Amino acid sequence: MRRSVLGSLLVLLALAGCTRPPTPVPVVVSPSWPPLLVPLRQPVTGQLLDAETRQPVAGQFAWANVPGELQPSPKPGPDIYRSYSVVADAQGYFALAPRLPAADTGSTLIRLESATHFGEGRWAPSQPAKILIHPYFRYQPDSCLAAADSVHFNPRAPLVSWWPSQLQAWLIHNLDAAPGRMLRTLRLQRRPLHDAPGPHPSIPFRLRIMAVDSLTGGPGPDLLTANVVLGFPPSGESYFFALWDYQIPVPAGSFYLGLETLIAGDKFYVLHPLENYRPVGPFLRAPCAFAATRTWTHPYNSKQGWQRLPAAQNPWPRYESIISLEISPR
Repeated sequence: MRRSVLGSLLVLLALAGCTRPPTPVPVVVSPSWPPLLVPLRQPVTGQLLDAETRQPVAGQFAWANVPGELQPSPKPGPDIYRSYSVVADAQGYFALAPRLPAADTGSTLIRLESATHFGEGRWAPSQPAKILIHPYFRYQPDSCLAAADSVHFNPRAPLVSWWPSQLQAWLIHNLDAAPGRMLRTLRLQRRPLHDAPGPHPSIPFRLRIMAVDSLTGGPGPDLLTANVVLGFPPSGESYFFALWDYQIPVPAGSFYLGLETLIAGDKFYVLHPLENYRPVGPFLRAPCAFAATRTWTHPYNSKQGWQRLPAAQNPWPRYESIISLEISPR
């Protein structure tokens, strides 16, 4: 019995030794690169020009996401965000290496954005791009804004840093000073070019109505003690928020309207703007003249309290043109 088993094993081993190994498949190396791995040979170059004066614009801009168009190639590691920046020199010239096949000869759309400006233009390998830069907010004299005050408008003033618990307050004038009138609604109105100055519509704010401090002239005691949450509307739209339930008498002279940033991820905050509302009373706004405006900020976790915003950092009248308060009719 043992001999038969051993014999069978020997036969199987002999047959296995006679089997030839499989023939290896030859490796074919392609002489061409995949389209997205072509070496970068065509940096995007161009010049930034002011849309009105056609003068060079220097500064740092972000490469905006244009679906279906040319996108910059992010670098791995901590420099991934830096690779999306476009820095123009004093003459407005810039250069950026995008993710672009070397054989691509067509034109593509370039769109740049900063906190206060935007611009776009077309670029082709044989022709540097000329990108016209526009401000998100353009000072336009009207019945409220004087033409002489245009010299105080700084289109490159930094915008408000809306950190959680950050407070910003604007002086509101009550020229009539009529007794017995109440705050009725708050209107937030954004023009089509208010995409950048106003915070994103998903960011909630707590409304603050404050008296004028008799010592500092800044924001003082709260006149609104309820928790009123609101948000900025999308570009070109208006939101009305009801205030009539809180029975806030209109302070004589002036008072402050403040916005306190809340944590956007908190699902407990629900916005309730009025639908199809038509105002019935007059509106109070921030002073039109630059000399009469007062903007105060309360930095996050600051022990110094309220601080007057310096003129160089004041983005007047961007926020002032968005905010207005309706008061009850006579």
